[in-house]
Amino acid sequence: MTSKQKAEQIVEHFDEILTYLESKNKVKLCALFLVNQLKDVAPYEDNNKAGWISDKQTIRYWKEVEQEIINL
Repeated sequence: MTSKQKAEQIVEHFDEILTYLESKNKVKLCALFLVNQLKDVAPYEDNNKAGWISDKQTIRYWKEVEQEIINL
């Protein structure tokens, strides 16, 4: 699934959960919160900490999803 498709899927899911009275901005904020949570638990590369495994592709993907949500 592309980052754009994942972004649309996440936003659509929150849009279904929240009532029709909620603004699209609130839906996008919920989706961005989710993506930020996923990025926080993804392995990352930190040259100052030993033991972390870098998964640059995963991190890059979620950053792209985040940007696609912002662009919606």
